Amino acid sequence: MKRLAFLGITTILLFATGLFMSPVAGVTNGQPDLDGHPYVGLVLFYDDTMTPMWRCSGTLISSTVFVTAGHCTTTTYRAQVWFDPGPITVDSSYHGGPCTVSITGYPCAGGVKGNPYAHPGYVNPYGPGLVRFDTHDVGVVVLDTPVTMSDYGLLPSPGQVDGLAMGTEITLVGYGVSVELRGHGQPVWTGPRTRMFAPTLLVASEDRISNEYIKLTANPAQGKGGTCFGDSGGPDFIAGTRTFLAVNSFVTNGNCAGVTYSNRIDTDYALSFINSFLTGTYLNGHWLLSFDSTLYSGGNPYVHDMFVNGAAATGGWPAGASSYTNTWTATFLVTGNTVTIHATYQLGSATYPYEFTATATIDPGGTTMSSGTWQDTLGDSGTWSATKV
Repeated sequence: MKRLAFLGITTILLFATGLFMSPVAGVTNGQPDLDGHPYVGLVLFYDDTMTPMWRCSGTLISSTVFVTAGHCTTTTYRAQVWFDPGPITVDSSYHGGPCTVSITGYPCAGGVKGNPYAHPGYVNPYGPGLVRFDTHDVGVVVLDTPVTMSDYGLLPSPGQVDGLAMGTEITLVGYGVSVELRGHGQPVWTGPRTRMFAPTLLVASEDRISNEYIKLTANPAQGKGGTCFGDSGGPDFIAGTRTFLAVNSFVTNGNCAGVTYSNRIDTDYALSFINSFLTGTYLNGHWLLSFDSTLYSGGNPYVHDMFVNGAAATGGWPAGASSYTNTWTATFLVTGNTVTIHATYQLGSATYPYEFTATATIDPGGTTMSSGTWQDTLGDSGTWSATKV
């Protein structure tokens, strides 16, 4: 069961006909956002059986890169994002368990699917108390297919938070719970899956975690909003702009009041992590490519080394050789979770040089590629897969 990202209380959310634990921190004391921030979405995560696990919020910063919290993406297998302002209702045919093709609405279909990634430095908790409750709480979902919008959320400049004054106006946006029901027993947070926004203020802080987190007011008595369960990963925008400074991380009590903490994304570690998905460099490194040939099936599989560096790749056959029989150079294009390699062989017999084009799907986790097909200019074709070394 996933640990909730707030201190001291366990909260249970009702989802469909079953109870789901929320990873944390709707916008409280807020209003429907409608089309105010169309690039803010609701993201639902799944295990490897495609059973829904928990939901969060996040921000689309390009057609395929969606930024959220690390505690949302960690230990998950797949994700799906909806940009509908809501309310997003549960398909009446869904009654819990793994998603099936017969369920055509939320929580199984209707959004855009993708692969989730947590920052490699994310830990929760890594020690006792507030100071060590959470670190590197940044995550990304790479969408399978591009989502085209007229505008996207904007990343901050490095260290931008440090230059802001106390009381800077911030706008919170998210799809989390927003209504607290009180009665017998523990209070229960609920509310529709609706994109909400609320104003709040940046609080000056000399906490030991201020170099990684910002502190925000969450006091309805002051006319300010706050975050609550399901808003995790949602953006903290500089009011009136598309620039978000941080992603919602945790609250300090079960009432979702007082102050909330958000993981800064203007830090070097956050920006470099997020930018690696914008540039495709998260796939950099040494890969083993296994090719099956239609014309030369007797040697299958043909295993090549491939070295990826951003939009370029080099390769050689046979893999692991001190001197390759054939070498090639290639462009390496990443679109969502699809890779396209266009390569030219540099050495070989008189039939060289020739070209081949290969496409494949990046699998969850980003360490394997599968469902690949290729063809060359000599009439050969086949299938391929790759594993990161």
